[in-house]
Amino acid sequence: MSDFGACLESGGFARVDLRVTDEGGFTLLKYAVRAGDDDTTTVMDECEVRTLRWVDWLYQTQPAAVRAQDATFEQALPGLITCLQAGGVPVDDGSPADEVKQVMLAYMNEHIPESSDSTGGNPAREPDAVCNCLVGAGLNGF
Repeated sequence: MSDFGACLESGGFARVDLRVTDEGGFTLLKYAVRAGDDDTTTVMDECEVRTLRWVDWLYQTQPAAVRAQDATFEQALPGLITCLQAGGVPVDDGSPADEVKQVMLAYMNEHIPESSDSTGGNPAREPDAVCNCLVGAGLNGF
């Protein structure tokens, strides 16, 4: 993580709000990046690829991390289902976590916007319903 911070600093950026969180018994390092003069996304992506990508991926996909993420998802499930239903995602009350995840993936795949159609082919439904519900439930993914 220190190499990532040094890379950001060399590009005119800085990590801010650095903190350690406990996510269901699994420790994660959280931070924000304060922008410099260049395109933040490009510099962050380049630094992440050079210094952090594979280590972070391995850390976040180890069995303890997966168990913690699954436990967090289970806790958020009732509210998530309610939000998904309100957003037009066809999921049943009481659906198990694995089924909800499959429904969310299918919904996102069906509503990928085409280049000529920014509504994802179905203007009656919100194409970002899944993402909005995940964020609303405090989840970074599933």
